[in-house]
Amino acid sequence: MKTSSAVWSLLYGLGVLLGLMAPLALAVPQDIVFVFDNSGSMRRADPGFAARAAARSFLLDLPTDAQVAVVVFDEKVVLSVPLALVGDGKALGASLNGVDYRGPYTNSPAAVERALDELKTHAREGAQRSVVLMSDGIVDTGNAQVDVERRVWLRDKLTQEAAANHVRLFGLAFTKSADLSLMKSLATSTQGDYFHAYTLPELPSAFAKLRVALFQEPPVLAGAAAPPALPVAPAPTAEVAAPTTPSSAPALAAPALAAPTLAAPAAPAAPALAAPTLAAPALAAPTL
Repeated sequence: MKTSSAVWSLLYGLGVLLGLMAPLALAVPQDIVFVFDNSGSMRRADPGFAARAAARSFLLDLPTDAQVAVVVFDEKVVLSVPLALVGDGKALGASLNGVDYRGPYTNSPAAVERALDELKTHAREGAQRSVVLMSDGIVDTGNAQVDVERRVWLRDKLTQEAAANHVRLFGLAFTKSADLSLMKSLATSTQGDYFHAYTLPELPSAFAKLRVALFQEPPVLAGAAAPPALPVAPAPTAEVAAPTTPSSAPALAAPALAAPTLAAPAAPAAPALAAPTLAAPALAAPTL
């Protein structure tokens, strides 16, 4: 357990170091909502809870003057921490304690809607607003027709709502099973970005790139007028089927104890790479 924690700390530290090599636009206040997937398929993809540990380390490393909220979702959506200054980080450190990867479904559209509502209600005037969606899968409510409707609702209506309120959408995919085309659509429509980390060694680099992207001020088109704010579009409704066994996803491969060479962050992210060979055993959950 101690060895695993030491390895993760080294990997994350190297990733953060690379991320800090790029200039960060810290002069603009940052209001960010992190949306974390707690569905059962995440247990298959991340049996050692490495993604949860990486996300927690990322949250604790954010500037103390940033406002941050955390939303955890599966078939339900929970505002784990409301939007507030990072401060000493105690609330953020505990925000993912309830993540156990046992939820039967992946209702990411409802989670993004909750994140947008939190920013609309509590974001500071003049702050740069962002939502970060972290997931391993696709929209899954247990009803195929509802899945299609909600995916379209997220891609079109909620993205329009985000752009109208100057909210950038970011995506971080933990497996190749994630809906990368949807993440790309959300990002490109709102001046955000999307990344992937299919294996444990890729997590530090992915989070380092995310940090750089979050704290860079997006370009402003000359003469462009601010679009009017739009109300959040209501979600499509339909019956949801009874819980079923979560779809399988490739597990995050465990690295050797030596830290891997990390590539310097680049934007935008490259197209998804082929899935790695999953030969190594999964890491145990890091000590909190």
